[in-house]
Amino acid sequence: MSKLSLDDQHAAMVAWARRLLRSQMTLKGMSYRQLEMALRKIGVIDSEVNLRNKINRGMFPAFFFLQCLNAMEIRNLEVPSWAGFIKEYEEWRAMTPKLVKVPGGYLRYDYDPENEKEPVFVRTSNAKPGGEMES
Repeated sequence: MSKLSLDDQHAAMVAWARRLLRSQMTLKGMSYRQLEMALRKIGVIDSEVNLRNKINRGMFPAFFFLQCLNAMEIRNLEVPSWAGFIKEYEEWRAMTPKLVKVPGGYLRYDYDPENEKEPVFVRTSNAKPGGEMES
């Protein structure tokens, strides 16, 4: 059983749904524009920008997920195990520093291994929320 809080379990489910849909788009070699056109063919009208935002947020209803699979002509879907995903998600969360947006960039919030109670803030102007670094 996962040790994640309910909020973290929810965040993990959102990430899982987002990853699953985006991986299917990648496997089909489909861009957001192509997905928009494929959805339009089955009567679902949504803009490329809307689709990108909806999918990147990962907060979409099941019917939207199924519409996308139908539009991409995916008839069989192998869903990775939740337990495996949670293990990977927990490892990722442990490695990802927290970022706090400040004027002119971000502060990365880490822990000092010598003193776990005192946070360490490192200014970085080339970070994106989620801990990724821009090139």
